[in-house]
Amino acid sequence: MSSREGTGRRSWRFPIELRLEPRGAPPRWLGWAVTLGAVAIGLLVGAVVLRVAGGDPWRAYAYMVKAAFGEVGVVSDTLVKATPLILLASGLCLAFTMKMWNIGAEGQFFLGAFGASAVVLTPMLPPETSPWLMIPAMVVVGMLAGAVWGFVPGYLKSKFNVNEIITTLMLNYVAVNWNNFFIYAIWTEGGFQMTRQFPKTAWLPRLTDYAAQYPQLRGLTLHLGLAFAATERVNLASAAHSPSWPPSSCGG
Repeated sequence: MSSREGTGRRSWRFPIELRLEPRGAPPRWLGWAVTLGAVAIGLLVGAVVLRVAGGDPWRAYAYMVKAAFGEVGVVSDTLVKATPLILLASGLCLAFTMKMWNIGAEGQFFLGAFGASAVVLTPMLPPETSPWLMIPAMVVVGMLAGAVWGFVPGYLKSKFNVNEIITTLMLNYVAVNWNNFFIYAIWTEGGFQMTRQFPKTAWLPRLTDYAAQYPQLRGLTLHLGLAFAATERVNLASAAHSPSWPPSSCGG
């Protein structure tokens, strides 16, 4: 608190001075610390909610771990579900490095799946097409469909300075409903809420496909997509360690 000379009035001054300064390159451990801290806090809050609701947090979390990692079969299924998330995370890392806050990965993923499915269900290629042609065609068309969906908020941002957080987020809902329309109406199989099964030529190789030679692989649905995701992640991490790459968390 201080007095102004000659006025007789007193002015109040906040006792703490706050200054905002740009942060330099963060230490390598910070990303891991933030991630582990967020997981720990999330588990703690979840445990409190479960306890208040009358549940047993330890039993609930033990069941979750067992359901995801309890045996080889469920680990395989967990990795199948993790594969698209790894691919999406790598793409988002690039966007965030460029300070583009893309919140529309879900919608772009859905449109990518739509494009890949359209190759089979339209059909753009006949079912008997060789997988050496069918699968690359699905990859290319899926990438183009996802890119077009991402182009819309990018164009609005560059042309009209529309906030990309809003547009990418809202387009997620449009993408989900777009896919639902085709799944439940255009591509539905006999009125069921699913499309017809893809021909085997449109399937990525799975471990269970080799069960005749290796019986221990029977029932394992893990497929070649994980190798694609891992390769992309390694390439991105290598690029992130180059001197020309701006500071980011892409390098792991």
